[in-house]
Amino acid sequence: QVLAERTAAAHQKAQAELARAEMLLANRKALRDKDSGYVAAEEWATLAAQVAIAKAEAAQTQAALDLARQDLDHARVRPLVAGTISTRSVATGQHLAPGALIATIVDASRLRLRFKVTESESVKLRALKDGGGNVSFTVRCWSGTHFSAKLLHVSPEADPRTRAVECLALIENPMRPLFPGLFAVIKTVVETRAKAIVIPDTAILPSERGTLAYVVEGGKARARQVLTGLFVREGAVEILEGLREGEALVVIGAAALREGAEVAISGGNSQGAPGAAEVQGPTRK
Repeated sequence: QVLAERTAAAHQKAQAELARAEMLLANRKALRDKDSGYVAAEEWATLAAQVAIAKAEAAQTQAALDLARQDLDHARVRPLVAGTISTRSVATGQHLAPGALIATIVDASRLRLRFKVTESESVKLRALKDGGGNVSFTVRCWSGTHFSAKLLHVSPEADPRTRAVECLALIENPMRPLFPGLFAVIKTVVETRAKAIVIPDTAILPSERGTLAYVVEGGKARARQVLTGLFVREGAVEILEGLREGEALVVIGAAALREGAEVAISGGNSQGAPGAAEVQGPTRK
């Protein structure tokens, strides 16, 4: 910018010199038109040469000014997208090579939600995406507030190392309560089943035989192998096979039980009491 200002000043000076030379030549021409003897031939040639030199200098400074303005225009960085500068990677006066990173711009009006699911969950999410469905999520900094994002992409392949499938969703964030880098907990309804048996997830135990749950029959613990379905909400899971509605189910303290152990049904304060358990019945949702 300083160079452009100096070049503009030099061009103005050259134009002033040209105007002065042209004025002198015009005055002498007026006298010469009246009487050719008023102006000597040598003086006329000198004034004409001065005008030619001034014109050349004005043209030269005009070219330099055009180039300086072009360089100044190229020096102005114009982002391709609107947003807020998050980080600046250069300092004033620093020489930059083509393609160098200058700054990071964040457009928080629309954010991308990236998450991974299991192979079986990806099949259900793909059907949700095809139907134009949304996913719901929460973030820690806005506790209790549920946000929505439109599911855009479910990867057609799983990660060969983790077997997880990547998904992408679009968050419309016009008021900008959210910002990039947040950790989200995602929930979505992928299937609805009427009269499903639902139990607390604390009642199920992994084992070598599969997933187990303990029921109480005749005051004794009986292990049941169960087949789990959907996680219907936080802390609850669907049971497809292995339990019946109305059975007494051990929901707290099941890890300390074994097949045939006597169970003392507690009102919920069974911590530290061997053989004690809190019992509920499976419910249908």
